[in-house]
Amino acid sequence: MSLSSKRYKGSSLSFNDVFLPPVTGSNVFPDNVDLSTRLTQNIKTKLPFWTAAMDTVTSSTMAIAIARLGGVGVIHRNFSIEDQVEEVIAVKRSQSGMITNPVTVTEATTLAEVEQLSARYKNSGFPVIDSRTKKLLGLITNRDTRLHSPKTLVKEVMTPRPKLLTQQSNTTSEEALKFFIKNKLEKLPLVDKNDNIVGLYTWKDVAKKQQYPNASLDHQDRLLVGAAIGVFGDDLLPRAQALVDAGVDILVMDAKNGHHQSSLKALEVLKNKFPKIEIVPPNVVTAKGALAQIKRGAAAIKVGIGVGSICTSTDVTGVGMPQFSAVLEVSEAIVKKNIPVIVDGGLRSSADIIKAFVAGSSSIMSGRLFAGTDETPNEPLSEDPNFKLYRGMGSSGAQSGRYSSRYLQNRVPEGVESAIPLRGPVEKIVATLVVGIKTSMCELASVKVKDLWKREFRQYTPSGISESHPHDIILLEEMRRSTQ
Repeated sequence: MSLSSKRYKGSSLSFNDVFLPPVTGSNVFPDNVDLSTRLTQNIKTKLPFWTAAMDTVTSSTMAIAIARLGGVGVIHRNFSIEDQVEEVIAVKRSQSGMITNPVTVTEATTLAEVEQLSARYKNSGFPVIDSRTKKLLGLITNRDTRLHSPKTLVKEVMTPRPKLLTQQSNTTSEEALKFFIKNKLEKLPLVDKNDNIVGLYTWKDVAKKQQYPNASLDHQDRLLVGAAIGVFGDDLLPRAQALVDAGVDILVMDAKNGHHQSSLKALEVLKNKFPKIEIVPPNVVTAKGALAQIKRGAAAIKVGIGVGSICTSTDVTGVGMPQFSAVLEVSEAIVKKNIPVIVDGGLRSSADIIKAFVAGSSSIMSGRLFAGTDETPNEPLSEDPNFKLYRGMGSSGAQSGRYSSRYLQNRVPEGVESAIPLRGPVEKIVATLVVGIKTSMCELASVKVKDLWKREFRQYTPSGISESHPHDIILLEEMRRSTQ
C-alpha cells in the first residue's frame, strides 16, 4: 500500500520532533508567570500537575504532597474498595479548614478507645459530647491521657466545658489563627447558640494553610484528591459510590483505550449516577474520541496511548499516536467545548511539558516525572536500595495476584517493570519543573498556560535534534562513572 492511500493521514510528531522559536520582544519574567490552570471543567489549581494513578506512584502520601504543592494526585486502584476509600479519607483528613463533622467521644469512652481513635484518624484530641443532645461537654487531648490507665473514662480526665474556650460557628480560619496565637491552644471547638458542637479548628490545619499557600483545596479547605476506577466488573458502581461518599473530588477512569464502546458506556453510566462529580474518562488520541467523551459528560480529556516510558501497548498492538500530534488534534477539535486537555505520558522534562501546553493542553499527568521520590508508595529495591520499582499498570506484575480480577484476562502484558533511582522529596522535583517551565514561558512571552496555545512550533530534522542536545563531547559525569 503506497503512502498515497486515502487511508494514510500523514505523519505524526512526538515532543522530540518539534521546537519552539522564541518570541521577539518578550517582557515576561519568572515572577510574572502564573501557572494556575483548569485541571477539569470545574476544578482549578495553582500548578498544572497530576500524579498518575499507578501503584508505584500515587497513594495517599503522594496525593497529600502534590496537593499541598498545588497539583492533584490520583489514588491508584490496585486496592480493595475499602482500602482505596481509606486512602481518600487519609488525604481529606490530612488538612482541613473548619472540620464540619469532627470525630467526637462521650464521657463514657475509655482512654484505650481514645488511643485507637487517635491512631486511626491521626488526631491528638477530640471534643466530648452528650450522645443524646450533641451538646459540647469538654475536650480530651493526649495531654489529658498521660499517666492514666487505659480503662480510665474520659469524664475523669477531660477538660470540662466551663474551662474550655470556644467560638461561634461563623469563625473564620484567620480568626482561628489569632485565637491560637493568643491562647496558645491547639483545638478550637465551634458551637451554636445551644452549645451544640458544629465544627472544630485545629492549630495543625490552620498552620498548614499558612505553610502551603498554593495548596489545592476543596470548598471546605480540604486537599483535593482524585481516585482511579475501572470500566469493567461488578465493582464499578460500588467502588465509585464508596469513593464519592468518602469525599473524592475527581473520578479518573483507568483503562487503556477511551475510544472503546465499553469505556464510553461506563462514562455515560457514571455521569448519570454522579452528575456533580468531575469524571475524567480513559485516554484518547483522536478528535472523534474526544468529542464522543464530551458528548457523554467528560470533565476533561486525557490524551495518550502507547507513549509512557513503561508502556508497551504500541509494541503489542500497533495502536496509538505520537503525543504531540495527538494533543494537537484533540485540542483543536474541542477548543470551543471549554473542556481542558490533560497530557498523560510521553513527558521526560520541563521542555516536553511546555510543548504539551503549546499543543493545546491545560495540564499534564505523569508517573515517570514523579517516580522514585520519597512519597511514592513502594520501598527501595532489595537488589539495590538506591533504586525503586516503577512499573506500568499494564505490566504482568501490576495485573497479577490479588489484582488480577480487576483486569481483562488472557491479555498479553502491555507494560514493563523497571528500576528508577531514588530522587528525594517530590517537592524538589516539582520545584525544578516549575523553574524550567517559567523560564520557557519568559522566552515565549506567555504569562499564563493558555497563552502558550497561540505560540508557533516547528519540526526538527534529524540533524537538528542532534544539534539541540549536548554533542561531540565526553560528559565528565560519564567519564567518572566509567573509571569507577
